[in-house]
Amino acid sequence: MPPSVVFDQPAGTLFVVRIAGNTASPAALASLDYAVAALGVELLIVLGHTDCGAVTAAAAGTCGGHLAPIAAPICDVARAMPAASIDEIAGHNVAVAMRTLADHEGPVGEAARAGRLQIRGALHDLRSGRLEPVPVMSAPLDRSHSPTTPIPAPQEAS
Repeated sequence: MPPSVVFDQPAGTLFVVRIAGNTASPAALASLDYAVAALGVELLIVLGHTDCGAVTAAAAGTCGGHLAPIAAPICDVARAMPAASIDEIAGHNVAVAMRTLADHEGPVGEAARAGRLQIRGALHDLRSGRLEPVPVMSAPLDRSHSPTTPIPAPQEAS
């Protein structure tokens, strides 16, 4: 579903970077750096979705070859959460992408650290149409993380 429909915005008003598995690839980061530095974007939303094919492939171990640039980060999440569902992995993958953006050395990370850019995440439930908020990870992926640990509610900026 087009993000303009999901967010009820007129076509052409959102700067959208789409990549399978919503990974923060070098090309995606460069596009987002442009959006922040040249266009003054102040909000980035990392949007994953339920029943994601890229997450399903990564969870099945399809992590190398021509899929490696997008699958490797998702495979890391899937390996850290072996008992998790595809949708749980997809949600944590959104959090990993958010953390990658926040830690980025380019304009995106600089603006986030300076408080000029908000990075938010959501998982779009394709069955219900709902957007479920995903909080940013406070640290890089911990491979000992238990998928049964509840994800804390997002904190509102003060």
